[in-house]
Amino acid sequence: MKIRPSVWCALCIGALCQAQVANASCLLTGPAAIKGTYGWAVQGYNIQPAEPNTPKPPPTYLAIAGTYTFDGKGKVSRKFDISADGNIIENLTDAGTYTVNPDCTAIAKITAPQFIETIKITILQGGAILTFINATPTVVLAGQLIRQ
Repeated sequence: MKIRPSVWCALCIGALCQAQVANASCLLTGPAAIKGTYGWAVQGYNIQPAEPNTPKPPPTYLAIAGTYTFDGKGKVSRKFDISADGNIIENLTDAGTYTVNPDCTAIAKITAPQFIETIKITILQGGAILTFINATPTVVLAGQLIRQ
């Protein structure tokens, strides 16, 4: 099948327009692309690694709700409550840093009490909504952060 040049140009222009629309959600570059306080709530679990020659322990089921605050300069802080297998822990806080990539993704590194959490983020709707996964080994959490 042979594609006429005019059809080929229309296809190319359509692809360019789609690429620009996809990138339009990332209006700013660098840390300023994410600024302000975002609400979030997730459910998931933490998987404990097994010691050699022992049965693997069951996962800890988690429900977490709170806020992330991005300062627009590369610093992030969290305030949240957590339910771990039904045991409630309130008023937790931690902080870290974040970087924003040109492709509208970001990575936050949060210093938690026993480890550093890695949060992989996709910026949507000009930074109004952030989707994320917790990319820390043994932690299974994913959700959205919505700017308040």
